[in-house]
Amino acid sequence: MTQDNSADVADSTAIADDQDDTDSIEETSNPTAQMSRRKLLKGTASAAVGMTGLSAISGTAAAGGWGTCHHVPPSAPSWFGYLDPVNGAHNVPAHANNGLTVYIHGFQTGRQRAVDDGHEVWRHLRDLGYPGACFSFSWAAGNGINDWWAAKGNAVDAGKWLADYLNGRGWTTQDAKNIDIVCHSLGAKVALECLRVLCRNHGKSVHTVHLLGGAVHDRDVGGTYRPDVEGGCGWMHNWHSASDPVLSQVYRSVEGGKWPVGFKGIASGPVPNNYTDHATGMKQHCQYMDYKYGVVRDVYNLF
Repeated sequence: MTQDNSADVADSTAIADDQDDTDSIEETSNPTAQMSRRKLLKGTASAAVGMTGLSAISGTAAAGGWGTCHHVPPSAPSWFGYLDPVNGAHNVPAHANNGLTVYIHGFQTGRQRAVDDGHEVWRHLRDLGYPGACFSFSWAAGNGINDWWAAKGNAVDAGKWLADYLNGRGWTTQDAKNIDIVCHSLGAKVALECLRVLCRNHGKSVHTVHLLGGAVHDRDVGGTYRPDVEGGCGWMHNWHSASDPVLSQVYRSVEGGKWPVGFKGIASGPVPNNYTDHATGMKQHCQYMDYKYGVVRDVYNLF
């Protein structure tokens, strides 16, 4: 990866994209199963729990500082696909014969930014020679800092839904398909729940899972989710950074001092047998997907 040694980094320059570079795609109005809006957006009342810690840091985030992202991707072309449990699908690949990457966004990320980030990841993979397709998985990740607790609950539901979807499409290792999941921040929770359901309910798995700045407790990955990681994917790669201010400051403040897996990896406790930590020099939480200064090249080398 290329180290970003500046505070302000110019946005990546968009490369003209040709729709023919992707696997064939299809337009669908609804996925195979719908998650009710009521269920996906649950947790509003319980979100009031723990607001003291969130309120203490929300002003800092709004004021900028470490909260300012200097790695904003170019807008994705309209044909790039997304899958949304509530609002349906747009141009989701029709097959995964050449491989498929599912990008899962993190906390406080709307559908458009999820699509832009997913396209940025795919664009880099394509330029490195990746022959497969890609789409963004969009889920209800909250609109503000006080939505953290509700978003965590939504991540569980979204992960279960995605597992059923992948199984229903025949997009698993057992179906002779190479499916790779790349997830950012709280998207790691979605991915872990997806592995849990794939493994325990369907006896299926995916090729690899890549956590980019994962906003989940490190001991959960090696503890609660250990059998799901070992049974639900061929290998899990965790890309972490001790220089990520969101994980080192915000996450620990909100989660009562717990260490996120995206900070220093699994710092203590058991580790899944098919798991590798990768230290990076990411200085911003949004940097991992950046074309020039992110980790996508390193991710591709482990596909």
